[in-house]
Amino acid sequence: MAYTNDLLGTDLAPLPFESSVNAVGRLAYLNRLSPTSLAYIGVDIDARAKYFSGLLKTTKKFREVTGWNMDGDEARVLAVFGELVDLYFSEKYRYCPTCLENGYHSFWFSFRDLDRCPIHRRRLQSSCPECGREIGNSVRIFYTSSHYCECPHCGISLCEDQFSQRGHRRLRDVAPLIALSFKDLSAWLEESEGGLSLLRQLVVQCNVASWDIWCNPRRFLRDAISSFVPPLERRRETKISNVRYLTWSLDLKDSCFGNSGPRRGLHRRVAKTEPTYRGTLRILQGWIFCKRQNRRPVDDLRRFFDDGFIDLAGRDPRQIAYVWLRIVLERHPDTVFEWDNVRNAKLRDELPLARVGEWLPRLQARAALIALFCVLTALVERCATLNGRLERALLGVDIRNLIPMALLPKADFDILTGSQSKGIVFFPLVSGLPLDKLWPGSCTGSPRHLLGYRGTAKDRSLGITSSS
Repeated sequence: MAYTNDLLGTDLAPLPFESSVNAVGRLAYLNRLSPTSLAYIGVDIDARAKYFSGLLKTTKKFREVTGWNMDGDEARVLAVFGELVDLYFSEKYRYCPTCLENGYHSFWFSFRDLDRCPIHRRRLQSSCPECGREIGNSVRIFYTSSHYCECPHCGISLCEDQFSQRGHRRLRDVAPLIALSFKDLSAWLEESEGGLSLLRQLVVQCNVASWDIWCNPRRFLRDAISSFVPPLERRRETKISNVRYLTWSLDLKDSCFGNSGPRRGLHRRVAKTEPTYRGTLRILQGWIFCKRQNRRPVDDLRRFFDDGFIDLAGRDPRQIAYVWLRIVLERHPDTVFEWDNVRNAKLRDELPLARVGEWLPRLQARAALIALFCVLTALVERCATLNGRLERALLGVDIRNLIPMALLPKADFDILTGSQSKGIVFFPLVSGLPLDKLWPGSCTGSPRHLLGYRGTAKDRSLGITSSS
């Protein structure tokens, strides 16, 4: 097509923090380009994408035709959020009417924690001022023949005054002020980059969708992220999070090998998991089942196997979670009475407390057990609310997928050569949980040794709760 060399507006390259959808849409409006025509000059549009980050992609041909560099602010910011982008950015199209009049729209407008335009301080809108319906997919508002940025439902322009190139060029004259308006967001992102990077590993390594059996995964992740990422507005009152976390930092050369060599060190790790498990059980049982109570875990165990369910009415969810923990992790003895003494507890060989099929060192195993108990407690509470009983069918759930745990970086520590192992595990708050007894590390501290995967080999263990 001949007009590829005579496009209007190629001198109107993206402004600071401008969304790529808006920049390409402005070019399409000025030249009356349809989506088919845009494909010819190197723009691939996916109108089915939920978030603005996947709506369009530009190719080398587009850069040659326009001279624009599309790998700017938007690409850099989205790379920081990565797998967390859907938690922080809304799939709704949000806009500032004054910005649209001047042909500008920022990708930051979709940021969930942003209520007002940083440039004009106007409240961001997500619906049409004429018909009141939600705009929805932002791609649909640009490629029309009548108005710039019109409502896809009623066809009325979203701008209060008609868009003009003169107003847009005046805005370009103060481009440095636009960048200055977003300085708070830029500073927040720089401060939060380490925490976001850490929590992206959690999403990558865990099957987050499977958590919906015991929580709302999106809400849980948001609470977990708040432990590491500061609020956008310092003046905003932060609510008390219902999520706690533990971290560790181990030197596997010292903790696993010593003078025993790599093979023997691996067997030592497996052998030391059961004492860790039994020690955890003793603390939990002493905390949950007081001497004044006649009900013992073995009574619940017998009822569960005989009746196929446990009635949760009036019961302490911690007691049921304790029994459930033992059922799914231990070898089943000949009689349930053998479970009355936790010193006889033996883990099942086919269900290791592990990531990628390997047994965890003791500190990681303890963290996984604590998290699993708290997750099962939350699941029991949910069952009590839904139907008032715990069914035996739930025993088929793969409990390893329920634990929000990540080994850093990327769970790839080398068992044969030895290396430093760091990790984090999140779990829902259980009131009164005796972490000072359950966790061998300190329960206060700073997560700086995890942010950015920096730390020293001298760090043996560090346990942290978000209340610190």
